[in-house]
Amino acid sequence: MSRHNSLERTKSQTSSYHDPEFVPEVHLSPITSRASRRDTEAIGEGNEGLSDADTRSTRVAPEMGEKEYIEVTWDGPGDRCNPLNMKAWRKWLELANARLMVAILSFSCLCITCCSSMAAQTYPGMSKAYHISELVCVLSISCFVMGLGTGPCECQSLSVLLPAQQPLLVLDGGEEDYTRPRPIPLLTAVLLGPVSEFVGRAPVLHYGLLIFFLFNFPVAFSTTPSVHFIFRYLTGFAGSGFLSVSGGLVTDVFENAAVATPMTIWSISPFMGPILGPLIAGFINYNQPDWRWTYYVVIMWAFVCLVGLFICVPETFAPKLLERKAKRMRKETGQNYRAPMELKQETFVMALKRSIKTPFILLATQPMVLLLDLWSALLLGILYLSFGGIPYIFRHQYGFNMQECGLAFLGIGVGQLISGATQPYFNRYYARVASRSPDGKAPPETRLYMGEFGAVLAPIGLLLLGLTCFKSVHWMVPIVLSMFFGTGLVYAYNATFTYLVDAYRPVAASALASNSFMRSSFAAGFPLFGNQMYDRLGPVGATCLLAGLLFCCTPFPFVFKRIGARIRARSEFAAA
Repeated sequence: MSRHNSLERTKSQTSSYHDPEFVPEVHLSPITSRASRRDTEAIGEGNEGLSDADTRSTRVAPEMGEKEYIEVTWDGPGDRCNPLNMKAWRKWLELANARLMVAILSFSCLCITCCSSMAAQTYPGMSKAYHISELVCVLSISCFVMGLGTGPCECQSLSVLLPAQQPLLVLDGGEEDYTRPRPIPLLTAVLLGPVSEFVGRAPVLHYGLLIFFLFNFPVAFSTTPSVHFIFRYLTGFAGSGFLSVSGGLVTDVFENAAVATPMTIWSISPFMGPILGPLIAGFINYNQPDWRWTYYVVIMWAFVCLVGLFICVPETFAPKLLERKAKRMRKETGQNYRAPMELKQETFVMALKRSIKTPFILLATQPMVLLLDLWSALLLGILYLSFGGIPYIFRHQYGFNMQECGLAFLGIGVGQLISGATQPYFNRYYARVASRSPDGKAPPETRLYMGEFGAVLAPIGLLLLGLTCFKSVHWMVPIVLSMFFGTGLVYAYNATFTYLVDAYRPVAASALASNSFMRSSFAAGFPLFGNQMYDRLGPVGATCLLAGLLFCCTPFPFVFKRIGARIRARSEFAAA
C-alpha cells in the first residue's frame, strides 16, 4: 500500500483505529497556531535509528521552516511506548507490578491521611511537654488539614466513574480522534494545580512523599509548639501532593474494563485513613508514655512506603511519556518533533493564576457550587470534630480508656467499607440511565442519586448516635449505629464530586478546587470548638445539634436533581 493511499485513508476515517493497517498522520502546524496540513513528501533520510513504531507517525513531512514542527502522538493503538500496549508476557509481569503499585499507593495514602487524625490521641502528652492547654494542641490537626487543603492538585479517586474523552490523534484540519476514555481530575485544590501538568506524576509522587517523610522529623523532635505546628502544616502540604495524583496513576496502568477494582481499593484509603488514625494512635499512646512515638511510627511507615514507591512506581503520565518520545526522536533524526505537552501555550504562572482565581469566582456566582460545597464541608468538619467528640462520649459515658476510644471509630469505618461495596449498584444505575439517553450519556443530575441516600443516612446516623449514648444503653449500640454516618458520608462525597465534574465540566478542576478549599477550612476549624461544645451541651445535645445541621442540608441533592438542569442552563460556567 502506498504512502499516498495511507494518508487518504487517514483523512477519510476518523475511527480507523479498528483497521489493523491504519497509519496515523502527523499534524503539522506553526508553533503559534494550528494550521491546515501542507503538501507532504516522504522523509527519505534521518530515520535509521527509529523503530517501525516510531516511524509510522513520521512517514511524511514537509520541508519545514524554522517555526514549524511535527507533533508526536501515540502511533495508533499499538504504540509500544503506550503502557497499555506491552507484549503478552510482559503484561502478566507488569500486572503483578501494577497490583503492587496500587498496594503501595493505597498504603501511602493511608499513612498520610492517618497522620491527619493521629494527633487527636497525643493531646495529653503534648500538653505536658509544651506546657500548653489541650485546646491549643488541637491546632496540630487544624494545621495539617489546612496544609492538605492548600496543596493538592489532581486526586482522581472517582475518575473511574467519569469517562471523559481525550484526543489521542490530531487529524487534518484540527479534527480530533477520540479513542480512549480519560479520567477527569478530582479533588483539585488551589495552589499546586498546575504542577503535574508540567512535570508529570512521578516527581509529584516521589518528592511529595519524600518531603512528607523528612518534615515529620521536626514534628516528632520539636521542643517548642510553634515548630511542631509549622511543620504539621508543611507535612500536610507535602502529603497533599501525593494524594493529588496517585489516583491518576491507577487509571494510567489499567484499561477501563479492569480499572474498577483497583480504583475502588485505592479510593477507600483516603476515607479510611482519618478513621484508623485515632485507633492506631490510641494503642500507641496507651501503651507508650511518650506521645512522640506516634510520629516515630509515622516516620517508619512513610519510609517503608517511600522505598516501595521509588523502586516500583515509574512515570505513567501519557503526555510526559510522549514528551520523552519526542525528545528521543529529535535527537535521533534532527527533525523538530514536538509532543502536545511541549506545545502548550499556557505557562506555569498563567496556570497558577487561573487555578487561584476561578474557584472563588464560582463560589461567589454559582449557587449550586456554593451549597454543595457547604454540604460536603459540613460533613468533613463534623468528621474531624468527632475525633474529639467520640472519645468524649465514650470516656464520660462508658469509662473507655484511650485505646478503647480509638476502637469506637470502627463503626464509621465499617460504614465506609459498606459504601465501597455498594458502589457497583450505583454504577449500574448510571449505566442504565445512560443507555436510555439518545446520545448515550446520562444527565449530570443522575450523579445525585447516590447523594440522596447520603443526605438521609448521614444525619440519621448522627442522630441515632446521639440518642443512644446513655450509660443505660450498651456501648456497642451507638458504635453500630454510627455506621450509617460513615456510609452516608462517602455517598455524599462521591455524589458531590462527580456531579460538580459533570455539571461544570469546562471548569471542573476549579469547581472541585473550591470544594476542597471549603472542606479543608471547615475540617480545620470545627475541632477547635468541639470539646467546649460537648462540655456545654453534653454528649446527647452536642451530637443531636450536629445531626440537625446535616438535616438542614438533606434537601440539596433532591432539589438539585430536579432543577439542576435549569440552573445550569443559565450559568456561563456549566456544561450544556
